Amino acid sequence: MRRTRSRRGNVDFGESKKIYITITIIAVVISIISIGILIIKQNETNKQALIQEQIRQEEISKVFEENQQEIEELSTEIKSSKAKIKILGNILCENKVLKSAYNSQTNDYDFSPIFNNLKEYVSDADLVVGNLETNFLNENYTSHNSPRSLITAIKELNIETLNIANNQNLSDGIEGLIETKKALITEGIDTYGTSIGEDDTKILIKEVNGIKIGFVSYITKVDDGIEINEDNIKYVNFYSPEQVDKDFEYLKEQEVEYIIANIHTGSTQHRITEEEHEEINNKLVESGADVIIGTHQNDIGKIEIRQNADGKNVLIANSMGHILSENTNIALMLEIQIIRSESAGGTILSKVVYTPTYTLKEGNPYQILDLRKTIKTYENEDDTIVSKKTYNSMKQELEKVETLIAQ
Repeated sequence: MRRTRSRRGNVDFGESKKIYITITIIAVVISIISIGILIIKQNETNKQALIQEQIRQEEISKVFEENQQEIEELSTEIKSSKAKIKILGNILCENKVLKSAYNSQTNDYDFSPIFNNLKEYVSDADLVVGNLETNFLNENYTSHNSPRSLITAIKELNIETLNIANNQNLSDGIEGLIETKKALITEGIDTYGTSIGEDDTKILIKEVNGIKIGFVSYITKVDDGIEINEDNIKYVNFYSPEQVDKDFEYLKEQEVEYIIANIHTGSTQHRITEEEHEEINNKLVESGADVIIGTHQNDIGKIEIRQNADGKNVLIANSMGHILSENTNIALMLEIQIIRSESAGGTILSKVVYTPTYTLKEGNPYQILDLRKTIKTYENEDDTIVSKKTYNSMKQELEKVETLIAQ
């Protein structure tokens, strides 16, 4: 009887083992199928996200393009000139940016890798314009005094024109402003917005593919603690309606065909109101500005196209944001195309494209990325550039950008 019970026990154990193995196999198969279903669903979600993003971009871009019929009419005639200009957001160099560019092997600062991803974007431009908010005085680096290797990186990016009027112009005294402009001129970079002598002008005039373009810039305030007096006020172009009248009269005398105006609003402790900003925009539009670029502010602002008294389109980018800064990740790059057309009665804006950028700060050095392109890359199952956490953050930032721009 004991043997019988023993055999019976062995038989039951074997059957239980088989059942256990069978259940395990079934569970594994179900898990594999479930994972497969999840992957398929995720892929489908990503595809739908890409489609929705493309539709959203197409809808938003319609706001900034000329009437299609007008474009077709213009394309049938011979245009004497056409220029493609790329305009970048604010370039700053605070302590964390400086730290990210430090190369311990050379004991020096290399900013070039930070801008590497932008080279593709600017490669087809006839002119690249930037906004610089730092000085180049000496090797005592601060949040407003940077290594001259930053100039090298800017030049490598093919930025040959810089607006340098900002609230930090006088943060290192008159000497800092003068040395900064001299350093940029030495590297072959044209500047506007400041003057360092009687034979120097705050206004820049350049010919781009035969089109005579004027660049002018204004600030509304310097950093707190800096006293404005008769000695230093002549170096920076402060905004006033009277100064605008004077500058635009000069540009008309020089037979400039197209005017790009920068307005640098506020300081680290001061922000102008929306009403004050609107008043400045109105004055610039009435005076003859064709493009108005807002600088200094951390966040981006809305982009709009107005018509001046002559019925000509005027582009206003109220705030470009910081393309390089420790304070924010988001900025804009603008591509504008202008053409000289007899039927349109002069040089007009023919196209505007905006590209949001994202400054990736996970590791050194920082990297400036095309926000949309990086999101699409991740959604096409390439997670080698950014993590899932960063991807989710970038998606939120893109939605915020599009809301702000199209408001």
